Amino acid sequence: HWQVGAEYWSPIITYRGAAIPITSIRKSTPSEIDTYEKIEG
Repeated sequence: HWQVGAEYWSPIITYRGAAIPITSIRKSTPSEIDTYEKIEG
């Protein structure tokens, strides 16, 4: 995820062999933000 100002953004990725392109970016949900914060410590 990325934080820009006070907002968090999540990438949407697709798996295509060895390449993993980012297909879009959207605002993170509160649940995703909680998960990211727990992972980052």
